[in-house]
Amino acid sequence: MKKSIAAAALAVSVAASGIIYPATAQVTAISGDTATVTTSTGYSYTLPAEDYDTGDLVSLLMLDSGKWNRIDDDTILSARFSGWTTADVR
Repeated sequence: MKKSIAAAALAVSVAASGIIYPATAQVTAISGDTATVTTSTGYSYTLPAEDYDTGDLVSLLMLDSGKWNRIDDDTILSARFSGWTTADVR
């Protein structure tokens, strides 16, 4: 229970500071248990492959690293399947 309250307090604190943002990405590669997702602006991140397949769309909740004008070092807080595309990304 204490961990849940602490996690909720941290989430509210981080959200209030404005360093959490949404992003959408497409699964561009899967290697073993790791999926690579790429945003429309070309930034790539990795996450556990779970049930993803190449071409799936993923909604991401991102944490800004705090480094001014840098997005490539931000962290994925959560990822959720958002749909798929018929585009061939292989």
